[in-house]
Amino acid sequence: MNKHARRLAIAATGLMQSLIASTASADFVTTVTSAQTTTPGGPLLYEYTLYNNASSDLSAANFTLFVDPHADLHSISQPLGWRDIGYTSGDGTITWESTGSSFDIHPGGSLVFSFTSILAPSLQDYVTTGISDSPPHLETDGGQIASPGVASIPEPTSMIPLGTGLAAIGGYSLRRRGKAEDHPADSD
Repeated sequence: MNKHARRLAIAATGLMQSLIASTASADFVTTVTSAQTTTPGGPLLYEYTLYNNASSDLSAANFTLFVDPHADLHSISQPLGWRDIGYTSGDGTITWESTGSSFDIHPGGSLVFSFTSILAPSLQDYVTTGISDSPPHLETDGGQIASPGVASIPEPTSMIPLGTGLAAIGGYSLRRRGKAEDHPADSD
């Protein structure tokens, strides 16, 4: 499989993965771990280690991580022979790909990817793609991991009861104050 066909196959698999859910097969099993540390100046350093299980039949050639569009990733780094596929601020994913089969994560191996973001971690999806050049074969694996995101925000409909309650308390307080002014305490 030539380099251009390989990239097209990886991109097509990533696109299909984002449209439909997929589970790992017995041929390709990966694990991703993450660590977050505060860097000088405030942003969090996110480090991801992608492990390709020793029993996998395929090499890992692609890693896509979903992030909040407000994550504004900086200091993006990847292992030698891998590249970031054009992340720009506002994107909902960051994808790294191997530049050739000699740089893929072979069964039993692992590599580390990282970036910084001002957003705190929340659970987000990730997808890894395994590839074999001979015979041509692709599979995906995925899951969820801590990634820059926004914690869930209450929906507007859940805020209505809170607002109604606060208005009722305010009204009750004004009413009591008004009654106290209408009937001052008798003094001798």
